[in-house]
Amino acid sequence: MMSVRMVLSYLLLLWLAPSLLTAQAPPPQEVISAETAKTVYVAPMGYGMDQYMANHLTAQRLYQVMTHPKDAQLMFSDQLGPALDRKLRESFPDYFEEPAEPEKKEEDKEEKAAATKAEKDEARRGAWGQGRGNYFLLDYRSGRVLWSTYFRPSTFTPKDLDQAAKKIIDRLKKQVFAGKNPGGQ
Repeated sequence: MMSVRMVLSYLLLLWLAPSLLTAQAPPPQEVISAETAKTVYVAPMGYGMDQYMANHLTAQRLYQVMTHPKDAQLMFSDQLGPALDRKLRESFPDYFEEPAEPEKKEEDKEEKAAATKAEKDEARRGAWGQGRGNYFLLDYRSGRVLWSTYFRPSTFTPKDLDQAAKKIIDRLKKQVFAGKNPGGQ
């Protein structure tokens, strides 16, 4: 014979079963696409190209340009991978966790001279280096590249950089927002 405790457990299970079966899983995290996103952070690029890109993104009202990556849904960059990660960690140490660095050995004179030359070259080009013509729109949090293009300006004069940025943003608008009304215009 069943004990009272066993009968009560069985009744409790019968009472809870419908609610357990109909319980819904938490909603999945929103998938961000290039079309649905509203905000973008434009990472610093070589020769100040980020300034021209931000100007045209804003002028065409494709996205609201944010000044900090944590406030944006997407990111525009001319780099991917470790180079982008390193630059973001340097620029926003409070937002990105620093990986543990291995112990550094003392550099010899040649390595120091090479590092000094690299720093001078970097200062000439801008803190983020020389762009190679690839531009990426990415969901940095998930690591997905949502859109990319290649366009290299003929020279790095302000006029050519501005024209290049306009062409890149025009491509984005044509390919991602074809026939749509971006930014609720």
